Amino acid sequence: MRKYWEVLAEKRRAALEESLSENMDLYEQLSSLKEELSTSQQMLQESRNIVEVLTELLQEDEAEKELRLGSTAAELVWKMCQKYRATATKIRCESVAICG
Repeated sequence: MRKYWEVLAEKRRAALEESLSENMDLYEQLSSLKEELSTSQQMLQESRNIVEVLTELLQEDEAEKELRLGSTAAELVWKMCQKYRATATKIRCESVAICG
């Protein structure tokens, strides 16, 4: 027959083994989470860098659009003037032909 102390020691050994196993699992989870956190922080920094670059590009694009719109408006006015002159010239020629 086993002694009380042997049974108690065996139960405590089993509990200790279970605790050690659980601690190992938790340690592995912690290591995995730390690695995931590090990767996420790197991705966050890269994302911030991309946002910064894209913001600069968009600001440059807006400035270029304003310049293009300004030149496009000027070109449109120029074309309208040319069309007006051509129409005025055509009207003058027709009136000379009719009246002349």
